[in-house]
Amino acid sequence: MISPKTLQQGIDIGSIKNVVHIGLPDDPSDFIQREGRKGRRNEIDFTRSIIIPWREKDLLLISDPNRFNEWLSIGNVSYFRITRNKYLELFRKIYNYYRKGNRRLEGDIRLEIANMKMKIRTFWTNMQFYDFGMTRYKYYIDDKLIPLVISKRDLVKYYQPGSIDLTYDSFIIGHSSDRIYGTNIRQTNLPSFLNLMVKRYYIITEGKRSFYQDIIKGKVFSETLINVNPPEGFGILKMRADDVLWFVETSSEEVELENIKVKKSNYEVISLKETTGTKIFDSYKLPTYGYSINSTSENVLINRLGIVAFISLLRITKKASINELGYIADKGKIVIWEEMPSGLLESLDYDSLEEEISHVDYNALRIIISGIDPLAFNESLNESSFNIALKITLDIIRTLKQKIINQI
Repeated sequence: MISPKTLQQGIDIGSIKNVVHIGLPDDPSDFIQREGRKGRRNEIDFTRSIIIPWREKDLLLISDPNRFNEWLSIGNVSYFRITRNKYLELFRKIYNYYRKGNRRLEGDIRLEIANMKMKIRTFWTNMQFYDFGMTRYKYYIDDKLIPLVISKRDLVKYYQPGSIDLTYDSFIIGHSSDRIYGTNIRQTNLPSFLNLMVKRYYIITEGKRSFYQDIIKGKVFSETLINVNPPEGFGILKMRADDVLWFVETSSEEVELENIKVKKSNYEVISLKETTGTKIFDSYKLPTYGYSINSTSENVLINRLGIVAFISLLRITKKASINELGYIADKGKIVIWEEMPSGLLESLDYDSLEEEISHVDYNALRIIISGIDPLAFNESLNESSFNIALKITLDIIRTLKQKIINQI
């Protein structure tokens, strides 16, 4: 049986003896779940696992059994029960306003949702279980409907014109009010703006490489550049898509990391806006916790590494999911927010985090970083950059602590 991660949980097929991992997952909890599919009957006399490395992180892990076991020891993700959650408090206020007729709450509710420019009823309708908002998009690739429903937030972050969808080997070419349109990467009749970006790729690679093969090998990938205005605590966070960037690996070098040779890549960036003149404007708002943090560094990649190291530290020491927090990094500035308004950032013990950052195993930290952000991992292979980034991580901890104290 061949499966993506869909079957890693809750499937009990008693006869499975062998599990073959094509590359290691980003998080050890996923590996533990996949391993749990085998040997589920007493009569099975042996089980076996095979790992086929796919990325630099995989080689870093399997080359040293102690490091691999240390990665596994990080364990499963823990889910936090946070008693004070301002999103839930707002939900209860609106529930009591509508369902129990407590009209005295109207003024408080209007004040809290003022930035959304929504009526209370509309806001209430938009408070969905996994997302905020009712807008959903169907996904078509070359006129074929894909069995996937996409939210407005994912449209802004992942499905902008020029984005590369690795799951379906497609380019995103645009969207309407309820549909997203893509086309196969190997399609010869591409829209003009995509032709310009692909042409730029071939100029960078001097026509010596295959675009499709480079995507498969991870030598080309895309990312949406977003601007985020955080609420500085709990409130309305606004994000807007500004550009789509392609990262093209131009060269690589071997870096020795604890006697293991790891590939460090150099990239050139192709900008949708600069290359084609195409402008994108999609935006999204959601009620959540979010903060901006000033950084002493003007290096975007080092700031990016600093915030990803913070998220990785939470994964190792607090067992928080690597998907719990969103982030962007710019020159002299970092923004962090909760993807789901759980109240995690307000509940953390920042004194213990400040202590733990000085004792955490740096290679374990790098391995978690590699599962979150390949560009940050690549930057972490430069020892000088890594050390500067850890100082920024410490600044993030101290800044968040102070901002939260000031709100109390």
